[in-house]
Amino acid sequence: MKKIISLMLALALALTMAACGEKKPEAPLRHTVRIGVLEPLTGKCTPEGRRELLGVRYAHSLTPSLTLNREEYDMELVVADCGSTVQSAIEAAAYLVEQDVCVVIGAYDSELSLAVGPMFEENGIALIGVGCTGDALTGMGSYAFRLCLTEQQEFDALAALIWDRSSGAPLYIMSQAEGEWSELSARMRSAYEGLGGTVFQDEVRTDAEDLSIYFQRSETFRCHSVFLSLSPAMTALAAHQADAMGFSLPVYGTHRIDDPRVPAAMSGNGLRLYATVYCRIPDGGSYAEGLRAYLEEDEEALQLNGGFLGNSTLTALAGDAYDLVMETMRSAGSADKADLLARLPAVSWRGTSGLLRFDDSGSAKWESIWLRRADGSSGVWRMDSSFPLESAE
Repeated sequence: MKKIISLMLALALALTMAACGEKKPEAPLRHTVRIGVLEPLTGKCTPEGRRELLGVRYAHSLTPSLTLNREEYDMELVVADCGSTVQSAIEAAAYLVEQDVCVVIGAYDSELSLAVGPMFEENGIALIGVGCTGDALTGMGSYAFRLCLTEQQEFDALAALIWDRSSGAPLYIMSQAEGEWSELSARMRSAYEGLGGTVFQDEVRTDAEDLSIYFQRSETFRCHSVFLSLSPAMTALAAHQADAMGFSLPVYGTHRIDDPRVPAAMSGNGLRLYATVYCRIPDGGSYAEGLRAYLEEDEEALQLNGGFLGNSTLTALAGDAYDLVMETMRSAGSADKADLLARLPAVSWRGTSGLLRFDDSGSAKWESIWLRRADGSSGVWRMDSSFPLESAE
């Protein structure tokens, strides 16, 4: 009996020692990766900056972490408001550098992006512009990338589209007299006249309350189309009044009027109002439904979208910018800023907006420009059609 007990004790001791010697599986290492978001959240471009931030936030909610080389990486968004001045942008960019971000998404305002570019270049940080249409952005260096078209591409393509649809008939331009709106109308005029077209133009006072007289003048000039170079708020007013008067000519604007306030101001009389956008975004399906649910559940996100539940091109494209960063990390097997900067030029990603890939200058390759139409009956923008960029040449 004593022998049996001794054997049992010896066996128990051996098992205990073996258990103590076993190595428990180690928990995977976790890292925190900081992604910078530089946007004008105050100032003249606030609505656009907030819509881009919304896109990044929504994409982050879907992919908050990655596994790279069997290690976990948690993504942290570091948001900086670049405001509306060069000084505020420089301060915001310096803050992102101090926070050791590995990449920066933004900013909508091309002038401010150009101002802060050298700081990111000096610190080896890639800058991915979403709605930066300024022609010089991707000429800054190998660290700068652009997902949208340049302003010149947009105007050349829209002029060609209007020319084709109207068979070269005269174009009427309604423009605000000051600042960027005057410059944009001049670009449109130059592009359309460059095709051999005739342009009639009127400048609109910012305090004008009755814009219907301008739409009537377009018919007096026997124009077949109208181009608006107005702020989103004035475009909403113009759309409401043209819609109410039953205006029948097609009306066009650039991506700057792709604002939920515009179709919401219409009463459903059938105004044919179009905005050029950089890419196709679905009106329905998983993306649109998911974003709507996200907006309904998150009050802060809803406020970023101006209180509207509809989606915008800037939001979709900004989300794709975030997803492109995730794909670059997977491709590089790293979240290091130097590895991301080196790998970005060769990465492609099929996102919500389509296939994203860069040319040698760092600009996204797009073959078409798209139109959204303001649907007055539902109060939202709907995808309408596309137009080849090559036809603008």
